[in-house]
Amino acid sequence: MQADPVDNGPAPFSSESELNNYLASAVTGSVVTLKHSPWGSNVQIQASTPYFAASGRTCRKLDVTLPSGDTQQHIVCQTGQNTWAPVRPVTRLLTR
Repeated sequence: MQADPVDNGPAPFSSESELNNYLASAVTGSVVTLKHSPWGSNVQIQASTPYFAASGRTCRKLDVTLPSGDTQQHIVCQTGQNTWAPVRPVTRLLTR
């Protein structure tokens, strides 16, 4: 009988990706436009202030604006030096 596979969550973004570089050094509120991202092509991403999650990792909330003008909220956490991965929120994000 085999054990169930462990779910380690989503895979990190490519370590050489423009998104990883942005997340590692972005000033709070800065915006970057990416030709390619996990959320589609030609999206604008605005990063919030980094914070320490209960997991001990550094995380950031992102506002991702699609070419259609719709904005989505996502959370990413650092998985290693200059690598980040999307995570599911424990609770849903509230808009203030």
